[in-house]
Amino acid sequence: GYDLFTQTFRGKVALQSYTSCKGGNDLRLSVNAFNPSDFSWIGNQALFSNLGIQGARASNLKSQFFGLPGTGNPYYYRIATDTGGLTGLSSTVLGNAQSLSPTFFTIWVGIDDLLPYAVSGGSAELGPRFEITAESIFSQALDTLVFGLSSNNTDGLIATVPDVTLFPYFYTIPYNGLVLTKAQADSLNIIAPPGIVFSEGANPLVVRNSGIGPIRQLNEEEKVLLSAPIDSIRCGLLGTTLRPLSDRQVLKSDELVALRTALQVYNDKIRSIAQLYGLALSDMHGFFAKLTSGIRVNGLDFSYKYLSGGFFSSDGIHPN
Repeated sequence: GYDLFTQTFRGKVALQSYTSCKGGNDLRLSVNAFNPSDFSWIGNQALFSNLGIQGARASNLKSQFFGLPGTGNPYYYRIATDTGGLTGLSSTVLGNAQSLSPTFFTIWVGIDDLLPYAVSGGSAELGPRFEITAESIFSQALDTLVFGLSSNNTDGLIATVPDVTLFPYFYTIPYNGLVLTKAQADSLNIIAPPGIVFSEGANPLVVRNSGIGPIRQLNEEEKVLLSAPIDSIRCGLLGTTLRPLSDRQVLKSDELVALRTALQVYNDKIRSIAQLYGLALSDMHGFFAKLTSGIRVNGLDFSYKYLSGGFFSSDGIHPN
């Protein structure tokens, strides 16, 4: 598996049955032992035509550092035709695609230009790898990629970027997921600072802004990340004034605006480049949006609902 927060590879993730803090049967994720052979280099064994690389930003696909051992992307390193052994520079995903002399190509980039920022709770201060890709960098990278793939008048398809903040990772724990008894609410109100009030039933979770900043209750549009331990919210008073959620466990209003602003710019660029090169355009942004109300395919129902919705995998981000 790939840890979206640390952006490193790990063992495969599996669902595990357990007894929740409320005493009922529930499911949680467990990480199996890491097998180094899963990431050993096999790029000398065959040419790979599926070059969809987990964790790749648009600009990574033309980078000669992306396939290096240790510092590059482990998934691309595994299939790269050149891992930099002689020159210190690797092959590129774009170059590998061009070497196949394709008669048709598909390109879907942009999700991983947003996800690191989103899954870290908007923690751009952690470094460049957690920032939203600048609009100019995304635009230049997309120009390079499509120009390179279309250089022999090759036909292709390009897809728009979905709103990642609607994925189950950001959708499963509600902003008011703190359920209290009357006794708990009364007790917490005694020590609550001004502006924070609890009542019996569902309450907005409490978050601490920016590490050591003030605490407050979430607004309805804000998102609690699946990285927040749900049993600690259910039974351990996480999300109260006694144990506020971390800033990195929440996407706040301004962070959602930043993500959706970049998303709009990315999709405008994708639509314009599809028109410029005469590419087919797949509206994946619109398709994913339909999942919020559910879709039916061949008699089967799919939705955004975590696990039971059938569309997303157990990480709450990637489709099955």
